[in-house]
Amino acid sequence: MGFVSLLFAASLTVTAGGDAFMVQGFPKGFALDRKLTAWISSGDARLINFETVVNDGKSRPAAWSGGTWSSMDPSVLPDFLAFGFNGCGCANNHSLDFGLDSLFLTMKTMRDLKMPFAGIGENLQEATQAAYVETPAGRVAFVSMSAEFHPDALAGWKTSRSPGRPGLNGLRHKETLLVTAEQLDQIRRIAAGTGVNGIRELNQRTGFTAPDAPGTFVFGQTSFRVSDRPGKTSACNTNDLKRITDAIRVARTQADAVVVLAHSHEIRYKSNDEPAPFFVEFCHAAVEAGADMVIGGGTHELKGIEFHRGKPIFYSLGD
Repeated sequence: MGFVSLLFAASLTVTAGGDAFMVQGFPKGFALDRKLTAWISSGDARLINFETVVNDGKSRPAAWSGGTWSSMDPSVLPDFLAFGFNGCGCANNHSLDFGLDSLFLTMKTMRDLKMPFAGIGENLQEATQAAYVETPAGRVAFVSMSAEFHPDALAGWKTSRSPGRPGLNGLRHKETLLVTAEQLDQIRRIAAGTGVNGIRELNQRTGFTAPDAPGTFVFGQTSFRVSDRPGKTSACNTNDLKRITDAIRVARTQADAVVVLAHSHEIRYKSNDEPAPFFVEFCHAAVEAGADMVIGGGTHELKGIEFHRGKPIFYSLGD
């Protein structure tokens, strides 16, 4: 289990944990580790990634899940909060495991217990905005986002003509495989021989799909780009990045400290030790927008720590 404690200014302390996956209440006679709860409670703001949803048994499961269908009965949430947390980030790959009914119940149960939460909402504006923990030492804002989610889980904009779509605050990204010019020629020949891009090529000829940029090629759903040597890279969706960093900037004007709770499963190559390039891009942008620290999670493993412009980025605090 990973935890961290940071001191802001002269007296404001934030304690935070990684991915909290709890689906059952404490057994009869169970006693919490008082040293652990005392340490967590030593922070003014005590933040955690709430990696499940509240389900009273009436919410139907979605056709997909975040790996497994994860939920807790409303009666379990007080046991979860007994550890001492006072702020929950709710954007992760399990946020919509049991559909909208469970999403709404999660929000209602949090509100009934006066628990600040972020990362989910009735629409994209609500899911993106920061939540606030009011403490005697100062006001702490936290934004919760996830890069790992089913497309149906992403919240939608509220407009003058639509109430928006309930869901989570998601960060989309695009991965590109890097190949040599010779390798790209081979990929083009394979595409021509198999017809894998038939519909795409038809749409390009008729103007529904833009042509591939010079030095790039899309094979089915996979993007390739010419490079000196093979590899892969990724980049944030610019609209999502701007939306989330704008929310961080707003929070910066309204709080003494700003924390970003960031959920990502994506990796650079073959190991969970290194985050994907787009996630590094996001974490740097979050700090540049005004975050005092970024708390990562997703793969349930401890990862490295980076200081960007003097602010800490914990790429994952593990479980």
